[in-house]
Amino acid sequence: MCAAFHDENPGREVPYIPFEVVSIEDIEESSDFLICEDIGPESWAIYNDVWDLIVKTLASMPETQSNTLILLYGLDGKPPATRQECAAILNVHRNTIKEYHERGLAALKAVFVGDNLA
Repeated sequence: MCAAFHDENPGREVPYIPFEVVSIEDIEESSDFLICEDIGPESWAIYNDVWDLIVKTLASMPETQSNTLILLYGLDGKPPATRQECAAILNVHRNTIKEYHERGLAALKAVFVGDNLA
């Protein structure tokens, strides 16, 4: 899924994947991990499908909108940025960030409603 984003958007930073599935044998006792034993394979499959849909939607929208959502929601693995911080990074007015945010969310909602995931 991230490889597809990178292929479609050369040079753009790949959105952060918030969870990583690892083998329990690879976890050290001193590691800081949240183990979800009650989540079955079906839940992971749904999670992967949803995240894949988010990444594809971000890749299909204008870069300013996707960058705004990535920054505001911390999808790059960094803490979420405020509108003011996002505006400074993207060199636009914070009201423009609000507009990009609303358009980006509308695009995501449309995709999820269309796939009956909302």
